[in-house]
Amino acid sequence: MAKTSTPKPSSTVNNTKEVADASENKKKKQKPFDENPKLPKVNGNPDNYFLKHKPAHQEAQLWLAKTLIERDRFGEAENILRSLEAKDNTYKEIKEEIYPVQAHSALSRGQTEKAVEPLSKAVEITGDRILRARYAYILAQVLERTNRYNDALAAYDQVVKLKPTYEMTFNALLSKLKMQSNTGNVDSEKYADALNKMIKDDKNQEYQDQLYFALAQQELKNGNKAGAIAKLSESIRNSAGNQVQKAESYYTIAQLYFEDDEYVKAKYYFDSTQTVMSKNDLRYDQVVAYSKNLSSIATNLETIQLQDSLIRISQLSDKELKDLAADIKKKAAQAAAAAQVAATQSTKSNLPTLNVATQSAALGQQGGSVFFAYDDRAVKKGQRDFSREWGGIGLQDNWRRSSSAAFGVIASESTGELQQAAPTSISETEIDEIFKDVPRTPEQMDASNKKIEDALFALGQLFRSELSNSIKSVESLDQLLKRYPDTEHAMDAYYLLYVDHTELGNSQEATFYSKKILDEFADSEYAKYINDPSYLQNALTDDEKAEKYYQDVHMMFDQGQYEPALKQLVQAKNNLPAKHNLLSKFSFLTAMCIGKLQGREPYVNALKETIAKYPNTKEEERAKEIIRLLGIRFTETTEGIEEINPEAYFNLTEDDKMHMVLVVLKTEANGQERNVKRSCPITMGCKKIKKSFWETRLSTKSLLPARPIIARLSN
Repeated sequence: MAKTSTPKPSSTVNNTKEVADASENKKKKQKPFDENPKLPKVNGNPDNYFLKHKPAHQEAQLWLAKTLIERDRFGEAENILRSLEAKDNTYKEIKEEIYPVQAHSALSRGQTEKAVEPLSKAVEITGDRILRARYAYILAQVLERTNRYNDALAAYDQVVKLKPTYEMTFNALLSKLKMQSNTGNVDSEKYADALNKMIKDDKNQEYQDQLYFALAQQELKNGNKAGAIAKLSESIRNSAGNQVQKAESYYTIAQLYFEDDEYVKAKYYFDSTQTVMSKNDLRYDQVVAYSKNLSSIATNLETIQLQDSLIRISQLSDKELKDLAADIKKKAAQAAAAAQVAATQSTKSNLPTLNVATQSAALGQQGGSVFFAYDDRAVKKGQRDFSREWGGIGLQDNWRRSSSAAFGVIASESTGELQQAAPTSISETEIDEIFKDVPRTPEQMDASNKKIEDALFALGQLFRSELSNSIKSVESLDQLLKRYPDTEHAMDAYYLLYVDHTELGNSQEATFYSKKILDEFADSEYAKYINDPSYLQNALTDDEKAEKYYQDVHMMFDQGQYEPALKQLVQAKNNLPAKHNLLSKFSFLTAMCIGKLQGREPYVNALKETIAKYPNTKEEERAKEIIRLLGIRFTETTEGIEEINPEAYFNLTEDDKMHMVLVVLKTEANGQERNVKRSCPITMGCKKIKKSFWETRLSTKSLLPARPIIARLSN
């Protein structure tokens, strides 16, 4: 008998529809872009723990808060920290960490004022003296930054009273002194006297670089750049391995030289800064850019200086040449002698020394010794006093004699400076060797002048392209045309001067050079552009026009003109071909404009569109990184990315049964503990348990052996 199919009851259909509607309504109620989504709930009471060892739940919550702060999810982190703070059964060591973490959260958001209260609580409840001093020092810095100077002074004094390491004590005293100077509570003279007194203190020998830097800052405050550079140089020379301070000193000198247009010196100090500055420093990329941009400028400036010097030397008489060569030889001998003395002192300073503690140990703790040479501080003080009185003295016999045949120099007893003992004789061969690069023939003279001519024109271009300094560009080009009126770079120089003066607003000068181009180079591209400003735009290819369009819009974005930039971008995307290589850039820049104008959700959606439409591009990677920084979890699909709802980390099926995992802890026969092996007898039901759970190895050190523990796992 054939079976007939029975239609499903209407109630079943309705139930299915109700479930679908409920699921759809649930999705609509979700807030995927909530900045502070609720965390998943933990079943049971984590504080009701029956084992003897302390549970890790509170510590795990604290670390979760720290992690969320680093991911800029401050609201979630604050909820966890407030919950831990409010509980009466929160462990003391956890509470001691809550307040520093809260302060870190406030400082990470730039809310300096909000860091004061948690730091004050941290200082109050922290048991560890060194740690409390550290929190007090940070609190003092925060109070100083918020202009609460009296409270900051009290906090610095508290650091000193807590007697931490000498390094922290020194920095607290120095910071306090700086603050008093900046607020006018200590005048300039007393401030300098206090710093010089600290420099002379033996205990501060390894911190002299910071003290000299503080003196340099005072010189800058007084408008004395030369004095500041001298103190900064002392800071570098007295560096005892503090790379951060050395980088700061190098960077400050480089900036001062750059401000005074001393580009050669600035370039070398930026180079030095780059070698010691941390790559995590926010100024590192700027330093690299300065060093790179100044490289060609410094090279051309040095070329001009060298060739000018050689040309001047070529015009000297024979007697003047001989005297100059003798002077050069004498200075070279003095430099060699100074280097040898410095090497001797360096070797001497590397010899091992015995201090009081070492000598006492050698004597078997038999009361020690009072002999001065065993006191390391006394020996170092004697060495410094000797150097101040006699200067750098090499290891040689009869060192106090008024002359020294070994080096041909003497050391002044009052200053320690090297002086020449006898006049230096020089041969014709030596003179020729010293001046071998001096131009002597007309051909050599022309070659030197050509190097200067090319360098001046190159500087005119570089000052404009690398430094955007139209004034220095004009100076170089004016010097070029004055020294070499028939230069082969005349047409290009005229045009650069026309552009420079136009940008500087010098209409008369700009007109002068545009007329010279039209008169002397009427058929040139420059002349066509001057007559018709749209000429160059019309001469561009389609790709060049699109690139220029993008650069112009990007400049509008950089200047904060987001609305007009967005309009231009939308218009450009509609006009570009479907597979143009700039489309990904236009899409990403559009998302950035939307983020500035329309808020978080449209911003995220625009970034998602970039990711979906332009895979395997730099813009896709940047968009993904921004979404991660916004705290959004997502998974990649064939259509782009799909956001994971923070409230849906786990799926729960009501009719699914609860599963049990039995963990048996065993020991070896010899009593040695071993890692736990896990088994799940109900393997068919454990579909939602991650593989990593089974692969995790737990130590049995703090657990009772041979005791079964039943753990409940939710789906």
